[in-house]
Order: sequence, then C-alpha cells, then structure tokens
Amino acid sequence: MAGANVAVLVGKYAAGATLGTIVVAYGLQEFLSATGHSWFRHAAYQGSAILFTFVGWVILLLTVINLYGELTDS
Repeated sequence: MAGANVAVLVGKYAAGATLGTIVVAYGLQEFLSATGHSWFRHAAYQGSAILFTFVGWVILLLTVINLYGELTDS
C-alpha cells in the first residue's frame, strides 16, 4: 500500500470514528443532563439522547467493520 493510499485510508476512517465519538458523547451528555434536571419533558429529552447515542454507536461499528474489511482485502 502506497503512502498516499495509507493517508487516505487513515483520514477516511478517522473521520468516521470522530463523527461517531462526537455523536455518542453528545447523546450521553444530553441523557445525563435530562436525567439530572427535573425538566417537564425530561422523558422526551432522554429518548432523543438515547437515539443519538445509538446512532453514534452504529457509526462507530460500521466504521470498524468497513476498516477491517478493507484491511483484510489488501
């Protein structure tokens, strides 16, 4: 694998992992914030936070699976 291809591979999957991590962190922060405060609609905030966290984990999982597949094909 050439140096330019390695740089593209690292950049592509680093971006996916970064996006997944940010979405997971945001979802967890929103969940804990909604749980800690006694907001009137805290269940709605908790539900959307769980959804954000789930989407973040899906992004991370797909990134790792695609990276593994690309590395084993090489």
